Amino acid sequence: VHGPGCNHDHDHHHHAPQAPVVRATPKVGRNEACPCGSGKKFKRCCGAKA
Repeated sequence: VHGPGCNHDHDHHHHAPQAPVVRATPKVGRNEACPCGSGKKFKRCCGAKA
């Protein structure tokens, strides 16, 4: 489709760089305790829904 070798006469470098994602809370590892307070691992609790 579009790439460095395409023959369209437009600039491929006109997109602004995306800003990094800023999280409200730190990322939870899958094997860490779930932040919901259940005591289960995140992957077996709320992480299973994602």
